Amino acid sequence: MSKNKTFRFTTEITPETEVILNGRYGQPLNMRLDDGSSAKMVKLDTESIIRLQAFLSDYLQKEEVNPNIPAYAPTGRALAIMDGDTLDIVRVFKTESVIGFSGAETDNYETLCDKVRCIVDIELPRNVVFIFFDTFDGCISRSVIRRILRACISYQVDFVRTGDFSRSRRMVLEDIEAFTTIDSSIISRATQDIVILSPAGVFTLKATDASLDCPSLFDEGSKTTDGRDCSRKSVLSALCILIDGEDKVVPYTDEDLSDLLAEKGFAVARRTVTKYRELLGIPKRSERRILSK
Repeated sequence: MSKNKTFRFTTEITPETEVILNGRYGQPLNMRLDDGSSAKMVKLDTESIIRLQAFLSDYLQKEEVNPNIPAYAPTGRALAIMDGDTLDIVRVFKTESVIGFSGAETDNYETLCDKVRCIVDIELPRNVVFIFFDTFDGCISRSVIRRILRACISYQVDFVRTGDFSRSRRMVLEDIEAFTTIDSSIISRATQDIVILSPAGVFTLKATDASLDCPSLFDEGSKTTDGRDCSRKSVLSALCILIDGEDKVVPYTDEDLSDLLAEKGFAVARRTVTKYRELLGIPKRSERRILSK
């Protein structure tokens, strides 16, 4: 059995902060940053080094949100152009101040690429990602928004790049709070109207959204039959496929669906199947049944 290994290092920017990585080869790493006063914890996949880079970059920025400004009303709409390979944001501008961006949020990816090239005359990164987000008056600065955006996308970078539900990870507000040290209530307000367009599809950051057509990067997660974490989206997708392919004369019961999901490796109780089915707007068995002729 492989033993845990611990790696310790500091950065040139903050040598007083020790970064400790602990874990087994091929498994998620536990990462702790300890500056002597408080420790921050986050889990990182060993193959997703970009998450470590993004985390360290954002952790080293100590900007705080002003707690004395309670207003969170958005003051405008902005478009960020992100390099999909490095997750660096290369350009941000307010959409209402640029002629020709009317209706840009409803454009498909290819149309928006052409529109941006014509309007702002820039060379887009090879795997560009577009992000529409709200701007705020003082209470949430642009750099805070950038940190939240980069953290969310780096956390789900495999899903954003592929659109494959099986590549989605469990991600809740508290994960991004640990990633950025920004309060989860601010993250929730700042991300509720974000739209992300990547070559793989359109995504949102609505924490409670269960849509599979325009999925949120937030995911409350589920479990596999061997106890590992998996995304709830992969379970919802598998559930849709099972119901789409069922015999409509004798549709599956929720108990049947629970058993079939278990065969696919998902540990989902019957009552959870009912909850997910209702979340997807799929009617119960009796309403899906078609009488044979």
